[in-house]
Amino acid sequence: MPRRFNILSMSVIAVLFISACLSTNLPPIGSMGSFTPEDDELQLWHALRQVEERVLAPKMVFDDPALEQYLTEIVRRVTPLSYTAAGGQPIQVKVRKDPRLNAAAMAHGLIIVYTGLISRAENESQLAGVLAHEVSHITHRHQVRELRELKNKQTAFNVIAFLGSLALAAAAVNSDFDTVQVIRHIEPLLALGLKLTYSAMVSGYSRDIESEADQEAVKIMVSTGYSPLELAQMFRHTLSESAERGPIENFFWGSHPKISERIETVEQEAKKYSINDRTDKVAFERRTAFVRLDNARFDAYFGRWHLAMTQVERVLETVPMSRRAPLETLWKAHLYNSASIGARSRGDKQEAERNFTIAVDLYNRVTSASNKTNQAAAYRRLGDIYFAYRDHKATHCEAKSAYAKYLELQPAAKDTADINARMAQLRC
Repeated sequence: MPRRFNILSMSVIAVLFISACLSTNLPPIGSMGSFTPEDDELQLWHALRQVEERVLAPKMVFDDPALEQYLTEIVRRVTPLSYTAAGGQPIQVKVRKDPRLNAAAMAHGLIIVYTGLISRAENESQLAGVLAHEVSHITHRHQVRELRELKNKQTAFNVIAFLGSLALAAAAVNSDFDTVQVIRHIEPLLALGLKLTYSAMVSGYSRDIESEADQEAVKIMVSTGYSPLELAQMFRHTLSESAERGPIENFFWGSHPKISERIETVEQEAKKYSINDRTDKVAFERRTAFVRLDNARFDAYFGRWHLAMTQVERVLETVPMSRRAPLETLWKAHLYNSASIGARSRGDKQEAERNFTIAVDLYNRVTSASNKTNQAAAYRRLGDIYFAYRDHKATHCEAKSAYAKYLELQPAAKDTADINARMAQLRC
């Protein structure tokens, strides 16, 4: 375990062993007047803030203030007034570059939504349902309840498993696709029986707690004008795509029986209410377009071509017809770029070469056109693919030329320092 994680480990151990036996029957925040967190709760919050620094490493945060504001507004809408009035921690939302269908609530008032989940949501109600579910984890203090459950058992397995879970959650990320390494490292843990403790920290909780959060989410959705049936539909997406996404990603949403139970819980609870839906699909598609495009590159990297193209096609539907053709060429080039690097990482040299050739050809088509914004984007990613293959295909000069043209077109680009650092590594 890396040394940087030792302090975090010690802080979590302190939380785990703060007292002999703690009650897991905690009232929701706002249900009993003014809220004062208990000692172990405060220590958990402190530990989670350190986890947050790792889970949301700068290069892993999807930087889109407008999207963040949009999600924050939905969270504000689905957060019970009683929670805020009682003095509950303000709930923030951050978006993590990560292809998994996931969101995570942290007890100190943070919800992390993965780009994979946003890109797969069909409308605002589905997204609001997931956010309402995560809000319920915070308002009902589920994380501290699970922590106390672990502590009360006081078994070496549970302590080690919990720390191992935090270690994985806190894995540092150095590039867009380093999430791949995190996912790969999870696989052996499945065999060690860490499913419950890892999912409790990163993706979910015990079935009873998940069921409680689903029921609360239904109530919240109804009261705020969203259809809770859309939350059930979101769960169905995970079942329909399970074969293409594979066993590692499916782990984060639980087994098929578990998802089926959650669908049934939501639909049964929804029958108690009359349902309206406030979803504005056009606004939703516009606000989530950039996430969809970014996450499609992840899907292409993993070889999930159908999923990747589906996302690009959804975004293209929001673009005026006169602009679609050049953007489709550019965005497909991005997908082939990612697919090439992904195939190479899996040792599939033939597929990597094929995708490389197609990507370069598509980028060259874009750079030959007259739109300078598209040209700049094409040169930027063309430089990336040449850089990735610089030693394998001796493309040092091609990478340097593409990056230089990008900076010429975008002299004030935010990533200028990164590009210059890459150019310094090129032998040309």
